[in-house]
Amino acid sequence: NTKSETSYLHTAKITGAMKVSASSLAYTVVKGDMQIRNSQIWVVDPAKARSVASVSAKPAKADAPKEVNYYKNLDLDIAITLPENSENIIRSNEMLLGLFGDIIVTKPSESEDFFISGNVNTKKGGKYAYLSIAFNIDKGEIVFSGAPGINPDLDILAVKRFTYKIDQEEIQAEAQIKVNGKLMKPEIAVTAVERGTDNPLPDLTEPADILSYLVLGVKTKDLGKLDASQAGDFAKQVAINQVLNVVANQAGLSKLEYTPSATGQGATIEV
Repeated sequence: NTKSETSYLHTAKITGAMKVSASSLAYTVVKGDMQIRNSQIWVVDPAKARSVASVSAKPAKADAPKEVNYYKNLDLDIAITLPENSENIIRSNEMLLGLFGDIIVTKPSESEDFFISGNVNTKKGGKYAYLSIAFNIDKGEIVFSGAPGINPDLDILAVKRFTYKIDQEEIQAEAQIKVNGKLMKPEIAVTAVERGTDNPLPDLTEPADILSYLVLGVKTKDLGKLDASQAGDFAKQVAINQVLNVVANQAGLSKLEYTPSATGQGATIEV
């Protein structure tokens, strides 16, 4: 357990040299150069983690003797290499990223947090999910700035190939999603181009239209024309409303909601 409220180390194979020194067992200094292979780091919901921590924490009795906090007293400074020919993975609800590069992990004495600095790159083959759409990681860089826990800056390009049909013509296309900002609160930009070019698709330039087409095969203006059979099950109706939330945000509206017609023919979109 990394002791972070936002992440934990699940598995890892670690090799290297480490020097441990201590004036007493309560005050330990650890320094070293390590190589990590086949690791998995899970990034969890920080709000949930904090609520769990607050529930599980037991208040100390006023007359209880003060316990030695070995973790808080730990002084850690380790250089870590993530080899390109190994599997080191960071996961969240939206991402699965394979990483390689060099980082430094420190935890000063008296601190409850650990800090990571350094740059790592993403491998092809990772996944990024947005509105239940699975994009493939094409390239990217992850920058650990030395902030507490695992919440790096992202610069990632993910793509999804699809066929765009317009006026009885089929265009081999590619949706691109650029992810920037922090891992726990990324900024998303969505575009669609003809595959192998930078040419935008005709009449498919708005992010909401692109997402709607990927999920449902229609643009947002045609969502109200979907009947019950086309809208499918409850999960697909949820996806429609997710797309409409994107449209509402762009239009400055508080909400748009899709409701199938009781007759099964068409639907209404309510503001």
